[in-house]
Amino acid sequence: MTTAAVANPLLQGRGLPAFDKIQATDVEPAVTTLVQELETQLTELEEEFLC
Repeated sequence: MTTAAVANPLLQGRGLPAFDKIQATDVEPAVTTLVQELETQLTELEEEFLC
C-alpha cells in the first residue's frame, strides 16, 4: 500500500473506519486500491488452481 493509502481512513484495516476523518476525496482512491488488491488476489487464486 502507498503512503497515501495508509493515511486513508477507509483503508484502516479491521473494524469501523474513523467516520469523522473520512472526506469525499478518500472514496475514489480507497475503491481503486481495494479493487487492485482484489484483482491481485483473484489472479493468485486462479494461478493456484490452474497449476
